[in-house]
Amino acid sequence: MSRRPSSQAFSAVAGQYARFRPDYPEALYRTVAAAAGDHACAWDCASGSGQAAFGLARHFERVIATDTSVAQLAAATPHPRIVRAASAAERCALAGESVSLVAVAQALHWFDLPAFLAEAGRVLRPGGVFAVWSYARPRLDDPALQSAIDDLHDGALGRFWRFDRAAVESGYRGWRVFAARPRTCRFVIERDWDVDALIGYLGTWSALADCRASQGHDPLEPVAKRLRAHWGPGRRPVRWPVTLRLGWPAAA
Repeated sequence: MSRRPSSQAFSAVAGQYARFRPDYPEALYRTVAAAAGDHACAWDCASGSGQAAFGLARHFERVIATDTSVAQLAAATPHPRIVRAASAAERCALAGESVSLVAVAQALHWFDLPAFLAEAGRVLRPGGVFAVWSYARPRLDDPALQSAIDDLHDGALGRFWRFDRAAVESGYRGWRVFAARPRTCRFVIERDWDVDALIGYLGTWSALADCRASQGHDPLEPVAKRLRAHWGPGRRPVRWPVTLRLGWPAAA
C-alpha cells in the first residue's frame, strides 16, 4: 500500500473535514506569529479545509493556502486574507524568499520530505520560520469511551495507517526535518462535544477509508454503538495533545 493517498481520497471527506476537524489553540498561532520575522505572508501547506489557514489569517496579512484536493479547498471558510490554490507542497508556485512562515498542520507525514524541505527552504525569507505541528488521538475522561477510541485506532485500523502513526502522535519526534534542534511547544485542543461530533471526527481518519475498502465493512459502526451506549446525555470535554516544532528546514 502506498503511504500517500490520492487527492480524491481526501476530496471524498472534504465536508466532514470542514465540519468535524478541530481548529488549533490561539496560543499556538500567537507562538508561530511571534517566531516569524514579519507578518507579511504565510504559506499553509496541505491546508485541507483551512483550519490552520483561518487561524494564521488573524496574525498574517496574507496566507497562501495550498492543497492537492480542490474539494478540500472549496470546503474551507472564505477569508479576505487567504488565497487558496491547488498545489502539491513539494512543487508550489511561490517565488523564492517570499514568505515569512511555512506552516504544516497535521500533514507532514504525507509529504515527499526531501522535495518538500527543499521547497520550504527556497520560499522562506531569511529570518522566517518553519513550523510543524500535529495532534494525537482524542482524550476523554471516561475510561470506557477512551477504550472504544483506542480499540478503533490501534485495533481495527492498526494496520491501515499508511505512515508512522506513533510519529504523528509524538509530534514527529526524531524526524530530521530541521536544520538544527527545533524549539518545541505543547498545547491542548479542547472542545465540548456531543457524541455525534466525536463520531463525525473519527469518520475523517484516513485509515478508516482504507479499512472499509479492504474489509468490506465499516469498523466505525460498532465503535459508534459503544460510544453512544456509554456517553450519556449532553456534551463531554474532548482533548487532543498538540506538539509544535519551530526552526529552519533541513537541507534536502
